[in-house]
Amino acid sequence: MNNPMEPPPTGGQIDHEAHRKAIGDQIDAQIKEYGVKKYPVLQYFEYAHLPPHLQGASRQFAQLAWDIAQRPTKNPAEIAAGLRKLLEAKDCIIRGLL
Repeated sequence: MNNPMEPPPTGGQIDHEAHRKAIGDQIDAQIKEYGVKKYPVLQYFEYAHLPPHLQGASRQFAQLAWDIAQRPTKNPAEIAAGLRKLLEAKDCIIRGLL
């Protein structure tokens, strides 16, 4: 799958909102495909379903979680614990922005 962090090829102006939605959709798809297999907690970082005013904050947590989950590790239990704590932080921030 393509890296969702790379801007789309363009010959002109970028539709930033469409690009952000495409990134969100790609990350959500990667989380569903990969995350539930190795780190089930990643499924809770999906954000494409959220209202637009909450997606920006949630997207940053999802991108960080996805980046961490992809790194090689000798201790996946600690990574899983860290991802759970990151999820708790994300939930607090989103509730604070409601």
